[in-house]
Amino acid sequence: MWFHSDSSNYGAAQVGVATSRTPCGPYTFKSSFRPLGAESRDMGIYQDDDAAGTSYLLYASDNNQNFKISRLDANYYNVTTQIAVIPGSTLESPGIIKRNGVYHLFASHTTGWNPNPNKVLTANSLSGPWSSESDIAPPATRTYFSQNTYNMLISSNLAIYMGDRWRPSLLGSSRYVWYPLSWSSGRPQIVPADVWTLNLAAGTYTAATGTTYEAENGVLSGPARRLSSSSFSGGVAIGVNGGASVLVDQPNTGGGGVVLSVPVKLSLRSGTNSITFSANQANYAADLDKIIVYSAT
Repeated sequence: MWFHSDSSNYGAAQVGVATSRTPCGPYTFKSSFRPLGAESRDMGIYQDDDAAGTSYLLYASDNNQNFKISRLDANYYNVTTQIAVIPGSTLESPGIIKRNGVYHLFASHTTGWNPNPNKVLTANSLSGPWSSESDIAPPATRTYFSQNTYNMLISSNLAIYMGDRWRPSLLGSSRYVWYPLSWSSGRPQIVPADVWTLNLAAGTYTAATGTTYEAENGVLSGPARRLSSSSFSGGVAIGVNGGASVLVDQPNTGGGGVVLSVPVKLSLRSGTNSITFSANQANYAADLDKIIVYSAT
């Protein structure tokens, strides 16, 4: 196991290595160090598909300014050689997928705990040259309020994007999001499916279909009011401040203009159902854009 080993002020900037006979431990700590004497903060590991199973450390270095790739030794205990550097890229949180002989490097930029538009770069060799960056989601969504953490190739046209959704005030309650990552447009793009299933054998996914109910078409009461923003579907959402108990654990986005989906499992009767939305907290709760009801499968 390789991990980011650091001090509370991020001054150590090291990697750590521990070993175990099983993924669940117990682990034996081996060492912490700066790879080839250089800083390492946000990092990942990539194992290539060659016969030797050659593995590489992917890491943000030099005060997060330069992104580096270094080869591991045969035991996966240390690094031996730096094979690539992307200078001035300020990339972190990396993952690599090799698709049709082309390496795809997925990474975010360095904006602390706040998400940003994550990028993909490509190369025919891990040593480069690496292409310029391109977006994997509309920039305004900030990668659907997430940060890349891992990427898993399923088939030639499908992978899984796995992202962290950080909650800085209480990191232990941070969440993960998994989305399909599709090449149907010719370049990898996240498919922001709320509910989806994976057919591993076929290498395909199916996004659930549902019935959409726009919040502004509901009955408003109390302090509820209509809000206008181009980020909302139809340009309108409903805001509420004050009311009854909070029923949904929603991510803390740290500001407005962020549209997220929060799945909630409900038992609905056949026919008509009434759903009431309200809030009871000192600051503003999330504005409601729409509800999508998916049938149980």
